Amino acid sequence: MSMIGNYVIQDIPENLLKSIGFFPFPLVNEQIGLFEEAPLDVLLIPRNAKNTALAMRFLAFASRSDIQSKLNAMLGVISPNRLAQSTTSELVQEAYKVLNHAEGLTQFFDRDAKKTLADNIMPIFDRFLINPNVEKTLLELESARLHSMELLSY
Repeated sequence: MSMIGNYVIQDIPENLLKSIGFFPFPLVNEQIGLFEEAPLDVLLIPRNAKNTALAMRFLAFASRSDIQSKLNAMLGVISPNRLAQSTTSELVQEAYKVLNHAEGLTQFFDRDAKKTLADNIMPIFDRFLINPNVEKTLLELESARLHSMELLSY
């Protein structure tokens, strides 16, 4: 068993995919709903792009369900287009169902936060997993947040 994203599907030989399953993260506390990590891969148009009209046409093309179906079948990932799920593997379809029924989704903190903040906070999260002292962790997080804000203001 491994806690890993669907992106690994593209590296798994076809003949082994049938022997791999997917299930939601186990419920830890019945008073807290089922939440899932759901990283997103996105296509962006840079603010200073030279040919935004062409870029917009490309985004419109890339977001079509038929194009998403082909792309996601090749990459083994969940499509952001709900109409593009039927051609993906059973494993991806299972993941899609779990995400659709989750009470909430989170994104990887260290991918979304400013590097200075993530570098200061990730070790605090690691320590919390070893010693789940909520009060101490909250104080450390707030101190790291304030320190990171000072670094960002220079």
